[in-house]
Amino acid sequence: MIPEGDESARRLIDCGGALYEENHIAIRYEKRDLAVWDNWRMPHSRNAFEDPQRHIERVQIAG
Repeated sequence: MIPEGDESARRLIDCGGALYEENHIAIRYEKRDLAVWDNWRMPHSRNAFEDPQRHIERVQIAG
């Protein structure tokens, strides 16, 4: 979604991608695992998955 020829945006995205690759931590989940994090304190993402047995739910708790 970068306008064609926008080199500043391209460099920013490339640098952000490199920073992510250098610093991300992948978490492997096992059956019956629970992961808890604070959305305001930790940037996070989820990779695509194909396993039809995998089930992920999100619960939001207001503070």
